[in-house]
Amino acid sequence: MPLTKNKTDTSLENLTQQQDQRVFDVYNIYRFVLSLILLISFAFRSLTSTLGTINPDLFVNVVVIYMAFNAIVFFRVLLPQSKGLMTSQFISAILIDIVFIILISYTCGGVSSGMANLLIVPVAAGSLLFRSRLSTFFAAVGSILAIYSEVYLYLIIDDGIVYFVQAGLLGLSLFAVSWSLQYLGGKIRQNELLA
Repeated sequence: MPLTKNKTDTSLENLTQQQDQRVFDVYNIYRFVLSLILLISFAFRSLTSTLGTINPDLFVNVVVIYMAFNAIVFFRVLLPQSKGLMTSQFISAILIDIVFIILISYTCGGVSSGMANLLIVPVAAGSLLFRSRLSTFFAAVGSILAIYSEVYLYLIIDDGIVYFVQAGLLGLSLFAVSWSLQYLGGKIRQNELLA
């Protein structure tokens, strides 16, 4: 009897690992397409566009580096994959995405540009992949960096407009997405175990 249980546990673990891999693959495609769209949009932007309004050179450099990083992570399938390596890849990719999106948001004018709303996707992906307190950590990192970006913009720009409330609401949204997807992910996992 213990042999059957071990086989069942192993097959459930393999199934979970395959599902996480598929979620991460879809997320990788999204990341690469996002960086490509940002670069193309900047090249063909209008005069009223907010893309790179604070620092156009930094915007282009960040998006190009982000695209190169996404391409490298996209082709990681050529490397041998173990569970520990996959977990560290997932965590590092999500944290790096949060940092890049905050830098892109900063170069576009902060939370008021709407670019910071892109933080919802990495937090959601982290919640689907980890279903634990780690996904709440991603929401916290995104919230803190969004608020820090607004403080920095307030200090370097003299127009006096403050978007701290919007940054706080974005942080609240990140936590709401994280907690709701943790709950839904737990329910889905319970249904899979019952099946």
